[in-house]
Amino acid sequence: MILSSKRETKNKQFEELLSSSQQILEKKNKSHPPYFSKRTPTEFEKDVHAAMEKASIGTPFEGTIQLVSGHRFPDIIDDGYYGVEVKTTKTNWKSTGNSVLESTRVDKIERIYLFFGRLSDAVAFKFRRYEECLHEVAVTHSPRYLIDMNLDAGKSIFDKMKISYDELRKLDKPIKPFVQYYRSIAQSGEEPWWMEGADDEEETLVKPTVSLWNSLPVDEQETMRNQAMALFPEVFSNRSTKYHNLSLWLATRKGVVDSSLRDRFTAGGRETLIVNGKKYKDVPKIFYHLKGNLDKVVKLVKKLDPEEAKYFWKVDQNLGSYTLLPTWLDLVVGYAEKNLGSKGKFIVHLIGDYAGEKNSSLFLKEEMAKYGLDYS
Repeated sequence: MILSSKRETKNKQFEELLSSSQQILEKKNKSHPPYFSKRTPTEFEKDVHAAMEKASIGTPFEGTIQLVSGHRFPDIIDDGYYGVEVKTTKTNWKSTGNSVLESTRVDKIERIYLFFGRLSDAVAFKFRRYEECLHEVAVTHSPRYLIDMNLDAGKSIFDKMKISYDELRKLDKPIKPFVQYYRSIAQSGEEPWWMEGADDEEETLVKPTVSLWNSLPVDEQETMRNQAMALFPEVFSNRSTKYHNLSLWLATRKGVVDSSLRDRFTAGGRETLIVNGKKYKDVPKIFYHLKGNLDKVVKLVKKLDPEEAKYFWKVDQNLGSYTLLPTWLDLVVGYAEKNLGSKGKFIVHLIGDYAGEKNSSLFLKEEMAKYGLDYS
């Protein structure tokens, strides 16, 4: 019991150390606002370590704090009993944790805390017991090189990708050239899904279970339908293959399969829809979903990574944060107009009215003029 009481006292002292470390980082953030938003995960580990060393002066932990980092778990150890795993994101407070197997755990470390830095425009820090923050299990994949000691000169993966090993390994995100390469050689219907997010701890790839679409809660179905309309504007086309890429994405990224995927967008027949007082009859159901969720879909479009959008939208031009939305709007109009045929005026009216004259591309303005439509 005496031993237990001493340990509880030490636990409290260590949490006070972490609290002081957090205050040190917050003070530095106030005095140097741009500093943390530019830090890499490795650099932030050093920042946390330095703050802990400073906070430990005059405490039982002075001189015992070690930064192990690298491929060990956790990143910082103290007093041969405590550990701190350092995590960062640019958006929310979510990330992927260590392997369930914990094969790289440092010996004799029994009590581990997470020290989390949100390194964005609104920098913030939090710490908490590790096990208190683990809400689910997800599956990610870490690509590994394959070795062939008899490989002919000029046949390495770096030769194929036209980038040297030293150049690649020094990149902030070295996985991207691999994704680009394997996508460039992928056959129709193939996607190197297992690589995506491998160096991005904010993204998890596949749930540990596979779900049927119709077994999901209604709000989750709506969210995925909106994501589909943002990532795959081709679903508004009349192509027979318009749901193929979406099917791959659902299975590999969301762990969701559906043998009747088309019905999730078209079931329910046709609708009468009104745009700015104009009534359009007999419009396919998919456009009912688009009209009712247009604000939500547009928000998703604006958050897309430009490189991802370029790949999924199959466009040639480079995209940026300011060209994502107008490009998506043009794609929707282009695909849907052919699909709707004589009812093509509806989609032009819907998108043009939503975008407004100021945010409409030249193509959209010309389509509005073609149908004699005015901006409200």
